[in-house]
Amino acid sequence: MKPIPFTICWDKYVSAITTHGSVSQPFSPKFDTGNHPTFHEVSLLWDTGAVKTMISKRLVKQLGLIPIGMAHSFNTREMVEVEKFRVNLLLPNKIELTELETICDELPDTDILVGMDVINLCDVAITHKSGKTKFSFQIPSSADLDFEIV
Repeated sequence: MKPIPFTICWDKYVSAITTHGSVSQPFSPKFDTGNHPTFHEVSLLWDTGAVKTMISKRLVKQLGLIPIGMAHSFNTREMVEVEKFRVNLLLPNKIELTELETICDELPDTDILVGMDVINLCDVAITHKSGKTKFSFQIPSSADLDFEIV
């Protein structure tokens, strides 16, 4: 598969990388029959400190998702037990991740926190030249980025 990129630029330094995306109930074109479930626009917060992608409780309720099990999640204070759900996630470059396993918790400022389980599929660069933030992303990974000046 040829890498499919997207880049988002801000006119200032930003302390959090947020983008748009879409999410639907889980659907596998290979195995499921019928029409693909409707996608819903969502906000994505990209978090390299998160091992697993997390979906908000509010979004779970809105989509009518059914839990597929339980998992342990470590937040900044403690380990908690959380429900797991599968979703289809449409990234800003229109790449669809099918049947992505997520965990669920309260997310007051975003719909989905994109963790390293998704980020590891990609090449990602964040730059801040002239005080402006630029987030570049492509999937699948194809480059070996190295900013070392020789």
